[in-house]
Amino acid sequence: SPLPDIFFRKIIEDLPSTDLFIVIGTSLAVGPANSLVHLVPDECLRVVVNNEPVGFRLGIDYSENATRDYFARGTCDGILLQLMEEMGWIDDIENIMHELSDSSKELLHNYLEHKRST
Repeated sequence: SPLPDIFFRKIIEDLPSTDLFIVIGTSLAVGPANSLVHLVPDECLRVVVNNEPVGFRLGIDYSENATRDYFARGTCDGILLQLMEEMGWIDDIENIMHELSDSSKELLHNYLEHKRST
């Protein structure tokens, strides 16, 4: 299905000032969304969260010499929970746990239980 008009308006408004671009759980094979990796500024960091590396044909570089691209291997939920913890947001998320979907509540509960037991 076609993307809404706001998608294209926001590209023009938001991407020129983007300093961190996170790609989550996609093959980067379908346009126009896959073109976004080219539309962020050259100094913008690009993080790909996925089970396998993607985007090589789009110029994403995960080599040791890469300066702007980073591959975070794992499940989207798991990697994003780790990111939230690194950012200091886990307590905030736990405080709104009652507002989350049942599957997100369970995921967060399991993550917190594992964290507390280690």
